[in-house]
Amino acid sequence: MSHYLAKRYARSLLRLLPHDCEQEGVLAECGLSQAALAGEGEVSVETYSLLFSVVLLRLQPVLHGDQAEHLSQFSGYRLILNAMIQAGDLGEAIILGDALMRRLLPGGEGFKLVRNGDSTEWQFQLPDIDGDSDWSAETLSVTQLQWMPGLRGHAISLWMWHRLACWLTGSYIALDSVAVTDSPPSSPSRVPSLFDCPLKFDRDSCSISFAAHYLEHPINRSADQVQAMLERFPCDLFYVDQRSHTDAERIASMIGQDFSRPIPGVEEVAKRMNMSVPTLHRHLQKEHTSYQKIKNDCRYQAAVDFLGQEAYTVDQVANLLGYSDTSTFYRAFKKWAGMTPMEYRASKPEKSHWR
Repeated sequence: MSHYLAKRYARSLLRLLPHDCEQEGVLAECGLSQAALAGEGEVSVETYSLLFSVVLLRLQPVLHGDQAEHLSQFSGYRLILNAMIQAGDLGEAIILGDALMRRLLPGGEGFKLVRNGDSTEWQFQLPDIDGDSDWSAETLSVTQLQWMPGLRGHAISLWMWHRLACWLTGSYIALDSVAVTDSPPSSPSRVPSLFDCPLKFDRDSCSISFAAHYLEHPINRSADQVQAMLERFPCDLFYVDQRSHTDAERIASMIGQDFSRPIPGVEEVAKRMNMSVPTLHRHLQKEHTSYQKIKNDCRYQAAVDFLGQEAYTVDQVANLLGYSDTSTFYRAFKKWAGMTPMEYRASKPEKSHWR
């Protein structure tokens, strides 16, 4: 998938800003200008995501007044994702998300999993925005969990939940089909291109269907990673398509950064990648790496990220990385970095940005 978006998406975001908000200031904050957005062409996903975040923050005081900053810390998506990462696997995460969603929404809306042999259908029961299908500032309220309007909104919401499921597990989930309640568009639409599978119209509910074995994939994200992902939203969701990544990158994504959970063994990783263990080892040899090296690299990158946050002591970092004692962590880190964790922290290197 291309990591660039048409400039019209950025221009659409700007139209949601309140009238008294200076667009030039918003664009300058994102390193853009009106001239840069004029005409056709593309902007990078990173630039669009930064613009999305800036516009989102500008809208909340308009929508929620003095409570905007407080409500942003407890947005519906943040609460649901932080609940879902407590689960052991994707199936349990969806159930936890459903339980919290039904508490947050007054009409009992939520998720539903329908198993049919080796396939499963993840159905979404969310309220539609009142009125017509026009997008408005309310679409970006941090307090609301609802469908974005119209066929385009439904499709984008389904794309987002699919990508969030991939992000939670660190594995790309191949879709069998996508269904929407809308009728087919009367004119050609870009909506089908969001999904590499059939798009079905006029269904009773919006849903995505995929092989049931994906429900057994473990969750490997932490609260810190949820926070980082939401700060960059929706940028990270564009990079979860593991089909275009190397095997080493796919494995690193499966391992993740939450070492309070058991690290998947090579047998489990090979199964999730639909290959035998010997075949996996051969693939990694061709990439000049090994499963053990990937695990060590993941731990090292996580250690660098945690050490870059002064809120954590070295003892706490060792515990977060799954070490039973700090001395073992000290030895491992010195082997990786050539210095102790305290020496590394004192050197104040630029913070590492882990996937």
